[in-house]
Amino acid sequence: MNNNLKVVVFNAPMRLGKDSAAEHMVNLVNTEDTFYTAHQRAFKDSLFNLCAAMYGITVEEFLEGYDEPSDYVEGEWYKDSLQFFIDASLDRGKGFEYKRGYSQRSSLIHMSENIIKPVFGKDAFGKAMVASLPESGIVFVSDGGFAEELLPVIDHVGQENVLVVKIHRKGVDFAGDSRAYLDNKDLGDKPVCMVNINNDGSLEEFLGGVEYTVGEWLLC
Repeated sequence: MNNNLKVVVFNAPMRLGKDSAAEHMVNLVNTEDTFYTAHQRAFKDSLFNLCAAMYGITVEEFLEGYDEPSDYVEGEWYKDSLQFFIDASLDRGKGFEYKRGYSQRSSLIHMSENIIKPVFGKDAFGKAMVASLPESGIVFVSDGGFAEELLPVIDHVGQENVLVVKIHRKGVDFAGDSRAYLDNKDLGDKPVCMVNINNDGSLEEFLGGVEYTVGEWLLC
């Protein structure tokens, strides 16, 4: 167990500020005179690498336009448009040319849910996260949402060194997402500190709340 490392996991539906919170806290900790060195991670980092390798491109190429609005459908996102086409003729036994199309998002889901987890287990990306962690400092994780992925992290750093920050906004939930709000009942005998914060105001108010929440936990 690595007691020299603390992990803060941001847990929320899409577009509720998880990345902004993680980036802000890394910059804050690393520019202030603190005891810690901060790092940013995401459970999906290894998933990005796998999908890029599958298409024979770089991660940067795979993620191009990932968080941008769609150029074609108002109100939708570029990550949901079909961009990658795989020859599936032999797969389907059609006897004629057949292409299966994937978006960035459906590529990630297919790789995760249909390939990696069935073979290597639901905790596969948690184990990959552990392998990527530094020896010491504080790590801000921007995409928590599966209890099975959190468990290897808890085993690695200890329950007392994990904080889950659940971000809420009125009228926003996990509809259409395979992730969910983390709950200690799903962690068995390994409960961790979990707190709730709202992101219903300005960005400054939200980030200020994140700073206060993390600061209070570090002082415990």
